[in-house]
Formats: sequence, C-alpha cells, structure tokens
Amino acid sequence: MLKSLYISSFVIIDEMQVDFHEGMSVLTGETGAGKSIIIDAIGQLCGNRSSAQLVRHGKEKAIIEGVFEIDENQEAVKAFEEIGIDFDNDIIIHKEIHANGKSTIKVNYRPVTNAALKIIAPYLIHIHSQFETQTIFSIKNHITILDRFIDDDTYRNDYLDYYRHYRDLVKKIRDINEVDMSDERIEYYQSQYEELKDLEYTDEDIENLEHEAEMMKNYEKLNTHMRTFDSSRTVTECD
Repeated sequence: MLKSLYISSFVIIDEMQVDFHEGMSVLTGETGAGKSIIIDAIGQLCGNRSSAQLVRHGKEKAIIEGVFEIDENQEAVKAFEEIGIDFDNDIIIHKEIHANGKSTIKVNYRPVTNAALKIIAPYLIHIHSQFETQTIFSIKNHITILDRFIDDDTYRNDYLDYYRHYRDLVKKIRDINEVDMSDERIEYYQSQYEELKDLEYTDEDIENLEHEAEMMKNYEKLNTHMRTFDSSRTVTECD
C-alpha cells in the first residue's frame, strides 16, 4: 500500500505531497491536469527508466519519494534479502533524477541500483494501466498468486499428491504404448481373449478347477521333497 507520495520538479509538477489512507483514493481532473504524470512518478519508484526530460525545466533535479506499507511474506522477505536490504513493513523509496540524465535510488536510505528496485517493485504496488501491469501478466508469478488466493497448504499438498499420481499414470501408459507389439503377438492375445470369453463355467466347474489347482500345488511340493530325499540317499550310498 502506498501511504504517501512526495514529488518535486518532475515534468510539470513543481512540488506536491499526497497522503493516502485505507480505502479508495481517486485522482480526478480534466485532460492535461497531470494525473498521468503522478502515475509516471510512481512508476519511477517501481524501476521505470528515467531520463533528463523528466526534470522540470530550469531545475537541477527531480525528487520522488514514496512510503509503502507491505505485508510480510516469504516471497517479499526473500526479494529484499536478494538486494541486501533488511525487510521492514514500512519501506521508503527515494529517487533523484538529475538534469544530466543520471539518477540515484535509495531504499530505506541505502543506495541501490535500478535493477534491485525492479526486484522488490512487485511487492510495493501494482499499477493497472495499459501495458503496465506489474504482476498479473508475469507467468513466473502465477503460481504464487494462486497459492496466496488458496491460503491453505492442505489444498496445495493434495494437488501435489494428485499431480504426482497423474504423472505416474502417464508414465505407465507411455511405457505400455512403447512396448513392441508385433502383429503375431496381438493376434495371439486376441485369440486367447476370444477363447476365454466364449467359455462358460458353472460353480461346480470352478470348484473342480480350484481342487485340481490345489492338488497340483501339493504335487509340486511332494516332487521337490522326493528329489531332495533321493539326492541325500545317493550321497549316503556313495559314502
């Protein structure tokens, strides 16, 4: 939130001070009154490129200073750490544009580059005018915006679990599709399917098959024991 704005010798503005309060503030006036110049001045505090033409005619420098109140969150703190400035809920951005075209920027009275100012700008204010949206149209911010809107890690974690499951299924389907299936093998599987599909089993048939399968299991066990017994006896006879 922009709490206050000071502008001096910027384009046609001699000097002005505006304090903003909670709620909606509206700047009104006829065409040419300077409304867009105030937005341009705020844009300078967001890292827009400056030039000597922005300094009021006959002045040595233009001064723009804004006081911003921002909520502490992980992304904002990380952005301030990136530019080497301690995070504070009240941020003072001071920019001077000199008549020779050079400019100086300070964040909480510490000098920074314009590139550093652009890093923290999305957390200071959002300018919604033609071609000047700071955050919404930036693809890299979409996930962050969605996470803030949800405001509940439960939904995010559930989504990640479902997404991982989806990716696993996609991989399995891809692996199956990549298996080399010859025409002969497909024809064989098709014939097996048709044969099984045409079979009709009664409950008695199923019971007999289960009994036969159990006998086969027992046969395998007995056969294994017998082979083991014969081998041990042969060794004994040889001894």
